[in-house]
Amino acid sequence: MFDLLVPVERTLLVEAVYYATRLIKHRLSISDAKNGLIVRGLASEPSPEGEEIALKVIEEIERIEGASLQKISKEGAEKYISALADIVHQRSVEDLRYDRERGQELLEELRKSALSKAG
Repeated sequence: MFDLLVPVERTLLVEAVYYATRLIKHRLSISDAKNGLIVRGLASEPSPEGEEIALKVIEEIERIEGASLQKISKEGAEKYISALADIVHQRSVEDLRYDRERGQELLEELRKSALSKAG
């Protein structure tokens, strides 16, 4: 699912998934995803390329569901939002070489250092 996102660069991926997620969350209040929720001029709005990718994601969801975005259940919407979040998370881990365990170790070292200086 969402193979179209595989070649997308990470920052553009985040932008597109953020917008697709907004469309999914507000699916009941929009009549057509292609008209979307764009408010031009806001820094958080997607680029034209991010918007195009997001709309392709929505088209894929509609194809899988065999229904328009507005007819997808709350549970279905949550499933797709979760899947998209997982894709962004995994790409971020891969691209940024994020190591959760090492991060926790560093935080613990900083806490110990701060406590020893305070005490």
